[in-house]
This record gives sequence, structure tokens and C-alpha cells, in this order.
Amino acid sequence: SAQSFSFKEGLQPLIDALARSLGDKIHTGTPLRVLQKAPEGFVLELAGQEETVRARAVVLTIPAHGYEQLELGFDCAAARQALAQIYYPPVAVVFCGYRRNPLDHPLEGFGFLVPRRENRQILGALWNSSLFSGRAPEGGLALTVFVGGSRQPEHALWPEDKLLGVVADELRELLGLRERPDHQALFRWPRAIPQYQVGHQQLI
Repeated sequence: SAQSFSFKEGLQPLIDALARSLGDKIHTGTPLRVLQKAPEGFVLELAGQEETVRARAVVLTIPAHGYEQLELGFDCAAARQALAQIYYPPVAVVFCGYRRNPLDHPLEGFGFLVPRRENRQILGALWNSSLFSGRAPEGGLALTVFVGGSRQPEHALWPEDKLLGVVADELRELLGLRERPDHQALFRWPRAIPQYQVGHQQLI
């Protein structure tokens, strides 16, 4: 069965190891300025580099909305129009960290998702310190709460004080968590998770 995994310092060490194994064959932090077709493939113009790169094939692993900023030296209006229809709703992510677990019960498991019929104001939560070691001090607690998404996109855009207040209220009602976190961080993703809606396969 599939298992969740990570590294002591998150997933960045995996990326760093892959980059090291490729040596000078990989260039990071180098934006693609222009992509053009050539008789035997493609020509890439990279920011900060005078010489172009020639390739038989190019694989782009960017979000669908990333094509809005990409300059292509050939006609792809139909593809751009199709990709623009993929909806990425906003999500706010609230991390809460406690030096000591204030709950009188252990959080054992992955976390929870909130079904629509519960009519809650959060999407769910991950129990980071239950999933992986080193995510909280010994005896502490770390969890991440998600707000917004396609169900309630406007919630992700609330002012910070309102958003954090709602998260506190929901955690109190759902988990009995009443104490304020020792550390709290808010991250907003204006276009977060692509929605594969009805008709997506035909769109692609």
C-alpha cells in the first residue's frame, strides 16, 4: 500500500540530490524567455544567457496558467485558450505550532477532510507532527489547516485577523484545541490546486 514519506528537512533534499546527480546538465533559477520551433526541434532563449539552447524535444511542467507569461514563437492560440479554462481556486494555508501538545488526547493519523454537508469554514487539516518526526519539538504539536478552495474561494481572501480567528474557532470545535499557537504562519496561494471538472479530458 502507498505510504506518505518525507525527509528530515522536507522535500528539498530530494531536489538537491537530483540536481547534484545531473551536474552541469541542469540550470536552476534560469527563466525561459522565448521558445521557438526549429527544423530539428526547438530553440530556447534563456534569461541571462547569450547563447540559445537547441533541443529535439521540450517538456514543460508548468501550471496551466503559466502559459500566459510564456512567449512562444509559433501559433498556439487554441492551446492557450483551452488551458485558460482550467480553474485554479485560491487556498489559504495556516500552520500552527505548539511547543507542548495542549490536547488531552493524541492526534493519531493523517488529519481530516471536512465534507461539504458539514458546512464548516475550513477544508480540513493535516497533523504534521503525527505524520513525520521532527515537525514539532518533542512532545509538541504541529498541524496545517486549509481554507478556501473551489467550495469557498472567498474565504481564502479574508483579512488575516478574520481568517486566523475562524481557524481558531474551527479547531476549538472540532479538536478541543483552545490554546493559541506558539508559532503561526499564514500562506496564500491565489491559484492553488487545478480543478479537473466535468469535460476536462475533452479539454485536454
